[in-house]
Amino acid sequence: MMTGISPLPLGGSSVCLTPDEKLREAIRSCSLIGLAKALEEGADANCVQSACSSLALALLHENSVDLVAMLLEAGAQLHDQEEDMKLLCALLRTEGPHATETVDALLRSHGEQLTSLPSRVGCMVASKLRVAEEAEIPYYLAQVDQNLFEYPKVQVDVKLLRLPAHCACYPSILGALAVTANKETLESDTVYAILSAAWVQHRWTSMMDILLNILNVMMLCIMSLNYHGPDFIAPPETIVVVLAALHLKETAEWLFECLRGCYGSLSRLKQCTQGRSVKAAPVFTSGDFLLDTVYCVTGHIVISKQLGILDLDDTVAKRWIAFFSGMAWLRMLYSMRGEKWLGPRLLPILAAIKDTAAFFFITTICVFALAHAYYQLSLRGDDHFPAYMSLIQTFRLGILGDFDLFELEGKDVEYERVADGASERWVPQDPEPGEDYIYVHLMFFVTSIGLAVLLMNIFIAVLGQNLELFQDQAAQLFARSRAKMLLEHHQRPWARIWRSFGTRTESLEPDQLKWSADHLLAPCILSLSLLPLVGVFGSEVFMWIDRKFSERRLGKLTTAILCLICPVPFLLSLTMLILVACFSLVFKWDCLKHWCRIVFLGLYLTPAQEHFYISRASSCFIWVLVRREAPKEELRSTRTALEAKMQRMEKKMDQVLSLLHASYKMPVLS
Repeated sequence: MMTGISPLPLGGSSVCLTPDEKLREAIRSCSLIGLAKALEEGADANCVQSACSSLALALLHENSVDLVAMLLEAGAQLHDQEEDMKLLCALLRTEGPHATETVDALLRSHGEQLTSLPSRVGCMVASKLRVAEEAEIPYYLAQVDQNLFEYPKVQVDVKLLRLPAHCACYPSILGALAVTANKETLESDTVYAILSAAWVQHRWTSMMDILLNILNVMMLCIMSLNYHGPDFIAPPETIVVVLAALHLKETAEWLFECLRGCYGSLSRLKQCTQGRSVKAAPVFTSGDFLLDTVYCVTGHIVISKQLGILDLDDTVAKRWIAFFSGMAWLRMLYSMRGEKWLGPRLLPILAAIKDTAAFFFITTICVFALAHAYYQLSLRGDDHFPAYMSLIQTFRLGILGDFDLFELEGKDVEYERVADGASERWVPQDPEPGEDYIYVHLMFFVTSIGLAVLLMNIFIAVLGQNLELFQDQAAQLFARSRAKMLLEHHQRPWARIWRSFGTRTESLEPDQLKWSADHLLAPCILSLSLLPLVGVFGSEVFMWIDRKFSERRLGKLTTAILCLICPVPFLLSLTMLILVACFSLVFKWDCLKHWCRIVFLGLYLTPAQEHFYISRASSCFIWVLVRREAPKEELRSTRTALEAKMQRMEKKMDQVLSLLHASYKMPVLS
């Protein structure tokens, strides 16, 4: 790898060289000027592909982002190599408009314009093909139905990111997107393509996380009904066992996060003792970790009470269950923040509330100041907790606008029995004014005008303005949140165990598969037991089974075990077929089959055949379908819409002026 770039130009001996030869000479001599001249003359970066990543990374360290963009536009591509991943991470972390333009340069326009559905406007993982066959892919992608419902078709542009699809799941890339300060980069189509490809490959982890949270809420609802109903809806022992299993999973993930945070803190402490400047570990100080800690502790108290391990009074236990149930509902909602239909709408709300924390602090100080003044008047001396009741009275008046002047003065309304003909009725009588009558009314006017009118209206305005501001940044917030979620799923202990046991040899092409009599019986038995899945996945499930067994080379012991347990996968596959059939009453059948193939089997697209082909993400590229016109329902504020409209008008005006200058040969005023 290069350690520095020289600003000296190429020598005179390179004048008669071709642009490609000038580019090689510039790389050898580490010349910025020579590199720029060679790229301007049309040099092809593919002629020095082995040195492009090292060169681009060195240029990036020298703050020459514009030359990195020229190098990528000249044909440089990213591969699954260490230098390429370092370059991509450095580009994602670099600030400035040049870095954003360089990241956008990674996404190449394919030059195709198709008619597609709105839900298809996104990322697809398709197999690698030769350059001569790439023209087949866009038309094939347009035929694949990913749409759960019927939508009108729109015009889209086809773009290609020449990055192996499995590289999108690398922790280094996800970490760079999670911490980058360049917000414009997060809004780029390249970042959208990377995160969408990673989301497709990790779809089953996010889906299982949401389903387990929904199951947790359902179990808590049944437990609450069992508390208040005479008859049990479900056996309490079963409910407690399911809740304990789900909470043990959450606890294991929390403990693993604690161990990772401790290891990171010790590593940083060791580096600090060596005189290195490092950043503090963000694990223990993050809001998510603190909320997870409270959730785990509360859940253990509730489950220990239900199992009889912890002796608590029923009234106290109900309070703990109430708090735990509320947190479970909010946790279920927060687990859906990575979904495209909810995340861009939920995250701006959370960000707006968080950004209004300073105003909350100001309002709290004002409430406590008025409550202190009211308490000092000693008007609530008969209450059990006069200080707390003073705070309640101030809160009702200043925040809620609910008040009673006699109650504020510490006096109760008296009722007098009055004869009304043959009957009697009670008539309220206003009490006489007390010694603090004037001070209470003065405090009433100050609190009602200062808090209820001024501060509350300002609070509504500030909160609305913050929500409008963060709605403009919905794409940035969603991209960063997805990157953090994917990184969190990748670092969980279950994912590490799966990767350690799921290491396989390289994929073999169909003509390279060799079978023996020992290896043929096991896939046949499993294929028969999974026969109901043909209705969900199609015949591709048999190809998937053949590929898995051919890679692992299972022996006679595994075949014997499969013969014994074959009824179990048969029942599970039949259950899955029934569930998918029930979902097809609401969603489109072809779309359900498409997502089942991707999520459960990891089968990606290829135009080589009419069906899905068994291919890993490492042998796929990332294709993106981008809408040519932004949809009207897109989340944006009035200010942003006006700015975009003014920019379009300014662009049209520049085009008209350029045409006038070209037609009449008018001199351009400087």
